[in-house]
Amino acid sequence: MGRSDKLASHSYRFLDHYRYLSAWFDALKLPEKITVVCHDWGTALGLHWCNEHRDRLEAIVHMEGLYQPMPWDIFTDSMRDIFLAFRSDAGEEMILEKNMFIETILPLAIKRKLRQEEMDAYREPFKNPGEDRRPLLTFPRQIPIQGEGPEETVAIATAYHAWIKGTEDLPKLRIVPIPGMFTEWGTGITKDWPNHKVVQVEGSHIFQEDSPIQTGDYIKEFLSSIFK
Repeated sequence: MGRSDKLASHSYRFLDHYRYLSAWFDALKLPEKITVVCHDWGTALGLHWCNEHRDRLEAIVHMEGLYQPMPWDIFTDSMRDIFLAFRSDAGEEMILEKNMFIETILPLAIKRKLRQEEMDAYREPFKNPGEDRRPLLTFPRQIPIQGEGPEETVAIATAYHAWIKGTEDLPKLRIVPIPGMFTEWGTGITKDWPNHKVVQVEGSHIFQEDSPIQTGDYIKEFLSSIFK
């Protein structure tokens, strides 16, 4: 994804990403205990890693996450129609040729209007039509949807959701954007998580573009409360 090298295999499934992420963590020679900070699809990757490495965790910070298999009815009508199209044969043209994930979905997920140079930075890794944009098509098709699949990501999301509900000794921070995109759904799922702090910022789904300073300050304050 992003500025990472393109894969010759053009395979960008969830487990492909997870394999590279895990190897990267190993290569970094991180401390034995770490804090995982994750957002959106990163929560699926991050929480799966956490579930697989429970003894390595100091804390978790999560935002607009994929906390369990998602129902279609939490999407707005227009967004649901777009993602259903991405998961159909029409998705090839929509993303590989028209670059709709960057040109359409990205602006909808940020409250403010990005400047030209900011949009260009998002476009840069995917400027070439075709397989260079394959990651932007594969991940929407990998979202675990209740009753629909894919089976492997549904199983993974179900497993880490079951695990995290019992993590009394693990400090957790949820940063909630208002209005966000999946705020109500996420609140319903996470409200009973133990040892869990919740704070709010202004913004849509990619709210780090709307409230970057406040987001960073909340993370800093949370970590300071842990590492006294």
